[in-house]
Amino acid sequence: MEDLTGKQLGRYQVISPVGEGGMAAVYKAYQPGMDRYVALKILPQQYARDAEFTGRFEQEAKVIAKLQHPHILPVHDYGEADDYTYIVMPLVETGTLADLLLGEKPMPLQRIRIIISQLGDALDYAHSQGLIHRDVKPSNVLIDKRGNCLLTDFGIAKMVGGTKHFTQTGGIVGTPHYMSPEQGGGDPLTRQSDIYSLGVLLYEMVTGRVPFDAETPMAVVIKHMTDPPPPPSKLNPDTSPALESVILKAMAKRPEDRYESAAAMVRAVRLAIPESEFIREPSQVGTVPTEDLARAEAAARESATDRPSQSTTARRVAPWLLGAGALVVLGTCAVGIFVIAGLASRASSAAATEQALPTAPALITTAPLAIAPPPATASPQLSSSPTPGGDPPAGSRIMTALRESSPADLPSARWPQTIADNFDSNVNQWNPFSELADEFGSRSFTFRNGKYYWEVMPADNLSVHDTPEMNPISDFSVSVDAQQLRGSQEADFGIVFRETAADTFYNFNIDSRQNYWFSMNNGGEWTTLIELTPSAAIRPNAFNRLTVTAIDGRFYFFINDQYVDQIEENTLRRGRIGMVVNLYEPGVPAEWEFDNFELREPWTAAIIDTFDAVSGLWEVGSFTFDDLTKTLAVTEGKYVWSVDCKNSDFGCLSSTYLSDLENTTDFEMIVDARQLEGPADAEYGIRFRDDGLNYLEFLISDEGSFTISLWYEQNLDYYYVDNPT
Repeated sequence: MEDLTGKQLGRYQVISPVGEGGMAAVYKAYQPGMDRYVALKILPQQYARDAEFTGRFEQEAKVIAKLQHPHILPVHDYGEADDYTYIVMPLVETGTLADLLLGEKPMPLQRIRIIISQLGDALDYAHSQGLIHRDVKPSNVLIDKRGNCLLTDFGIAKMVGGTKHFTQTGGIVGTPHYMSPEQGGGDPLTRQSDIYSLGVLLYEMVTGRVPFDAETPMAVVIKHMTDPPPPPSKLNPDTSPALESVILKAMAKRPEDRYESAAAMVRAVRLAIPESEFIREPSQVGTVPTEDLARAEAAARESATDRPSQSTTARRVAPWLLGAGALVVLGTCAVGIFVIAGLASRASSAAATEQALPTAPALITTAPLAIAPPPATASPQLSSSPTPGGDPPAGSRIMTALRESSPADLPSARWPQTIADNFDSNVNQWNPFSELADEFGSRSFTFRNGKYYWEVMPADNLSVHDTPEMNPISDFSVSVDAQQLRGSQEADFGIVFRETAADTFYNFNIDSRQNYWFSMNNGGEWTTLIELTPSAAIRPNAFNRLTVTAIDGRFYFFINDQYVDQIEENTLRRGRIGMVVNLYEPGVPAEWEFDNFELREPWTAAIIDTFDAVSGLWEVGSFTFDDLTKTLAVTEGKYVWSVDCKNSDFGCLSSTYLSDLENTTDFEMIVDARQLEGPADAEYGIRFRDDGLNYLEFLISDEGSFTISLWYEQNLDYYYVDNPT
């Protein structure tokens, strides 16, 4: 195709080429009417001149434009101009999955889990809309600025495969290294063809290599059709039997031997790489059966999603803290919606407040788990005191001066915000699904009008909870707005936390009768920790903002920013955090909305240097350069610099860096600094984001001024200069 740079195609000004494939070229373009840059995928003129093809292409483009999924690159527009046919998409310039795989090394398991979950969910959604991708490969997976996967080129291969002008080796459509056996044989394709390609992608991420390679494309295709893939564990000995089983099942030669759906494959991957794998005891790790998920799949959603880390406005922040040089990174692990059947009634009763459920099945992973109904025992009794001001039971509840306080009065108010979700879209890897019906009843979890909407029809007493993409944590402060729209007054809803499995968690809930309570499920054993308590802080028939703060083994509870209770409790040490609803009237449906979920976590200093001794993190010694000499030494608990500048006309600059910090982005650095002697206009402070050529500086001087400056591409720009004050 000719270079179209500078050409006007409809409303779009072509700026520059981005890439070119076998069927189309992609250009960066500008759309003046919307004042934005977009990507134009432009098809060759020989296709555009074919009336049959353009008709099919336009129809298919309209179908793709209707796909609304967070991990599918959307289509904005379709057009024809000057014998060119094009589609318009968002411009993503941050690279593809192929770029991440260039090193031919295994990827981290957590990252693999997230990518497969995102892509599998995208494929499952597309399959439900009647579309088969036919060309799932790394270069068709864009990675946006937040690290999320965006599957692109939906439907293009399918459309081109039907035109009489299109040919490829052997008359087949696809990319040989990721092509299913039936694609290679020219047989009809189903969603299992995409599942095979996703299995190849999984193989490559786990081992660093594609399963089949050869000198010619056709030889690769034949290997896919005839040869068994080399066991992934032979290439990466760290591959677990469970994960290897998932890969080989996805890459089965016969489509009927693969996973029934992309969602089923996602669930199997999430079982084989569970989030709890990174904190569980070795004795808990076992082979996950991938042939029969049975009970796990019965309670699972029909599709699953995961996302990588990103900024607080859209995703999780990875905060960095330097306290005289300190660093922490928050990673991610995936989570899911859990369903527990057979809750005991929470109604008011004078019976004991602690009750046991039958022992749950042994847990290998944190897959959704159904628990048999408990014996008919009563649960928490209603507190006789209308406010939380009574004397607490010994050893459990301790009332303090917090009674008149709000969450802002706790130290947690100054912790960094790691999730801020207004539910405009599923940016934090919740687990919505449109409809699921099973022996537990029916459930629907959707995003609508900037809210997370839950609808549940229980067939038995039921507890359902959902958590976003996150690592298990200990101390935290979490808030969410919650409202019951309709349903039984016996239902309650609120915050689930320190969740490690379907039957292991705390929950702090309220109900429509203006009561709150706090309970623990520990491996199926329910314990009421704070009995059902009336509170005037709860607003009836309205959103209520619930806050739970955990600090050093004590939980503080707030409703609408009013303190209501606290308890010292540390049976469950860490886990995930999310929302929960409990229903106690089978056959009575209920609906809830959640909004403005906010999570804060304490800073963790991974590097602290008090300079009591030489740590090896910093340069020490004497150094001579053309314009200066300097001596750096650790002495008397200080890092002392002595610098002699030889250039009296232009001054000189000296710096040093932490030896093991590279490529930091978000961070906080704290250091004490002072000038012992020398000129008053000398500046000293912090340099950061230094890539060897460019950097930022925050400097002060003893004249009483500070400077924030950027050195970029040999140009010095002052962001802010404060005059002496």
